[in-house]
Amino acid sequence: MRSWLLRLGERTRPDNEPLVDHVVPLAWIAPGDHREAVAEVADQPGPWGPVERGSYPQHHRW
Repeated sequence: MRSWLLRLGERTRPDNEPLVDHVVPLAWIAPGDHREAVAEVADQPGPWGPVERGSYPQHHRW
């Protein structure tokens, strides 16, 4: 299984999870880069939780 870098448009967030459209695959992510990103997220201090989304536009098109 390969990870993808995608470009997409966010339509709405009915339950704080994005519903998207206009999904365009841009590139595969190399396995080493994927492992590095996972490790970086795991190394972040503090608990993960909801993201403040007040500054994001409601309907963003790429």
